Amino acid sequence: SPCCDNIPKLSLNERKVIARRASFALKPGKVVNLGIGLPEGVAQVAGEEGSLPYITLTTEPGVFGGLPASGHEFGPATNADAIVEMNAQFDFYDGGGLDQCFLGAAQISPEGDVNVSRMSEAKLTGPGGFI
Repeated sequence: SPCCDNIPKLSLNERKVIARRASFALKPGKVVNLGIGLPEGVAQVAGEEGSLPYITLTTEPGVFGGLPASGHEFGPATNADAIVEMNAQFDFYDGGGLDQCFLGAAQISPEGDVNVSRMSEAKLTGPGGFI
């Protein structure tokens, strides 16, 4: 995809394998919410595969379309179609505007308990839209 030509590709590791597998669920014409963490890889893989013109990726900070930034840069996007205020984005989500979501979590236990905010003192990112 031309918007992604200068963006480094993900290294082939277990995170990319999971992101590639998840990206197989992306369908043309769908509106998708991406959380932070592993879901960011879904966007990267979609960019590498040239899928971005056929789907609308969104993030909670207000991005519609393009390739959302990742890591500590999460929020803006390369080649976004629109950027709206966060409260308007949540109104869109709450109003049924999404077709798919890929959400991150720090840890999920075998019993289904979810830790979304704290892996260690050095890795405290907050719960995002999980709560």
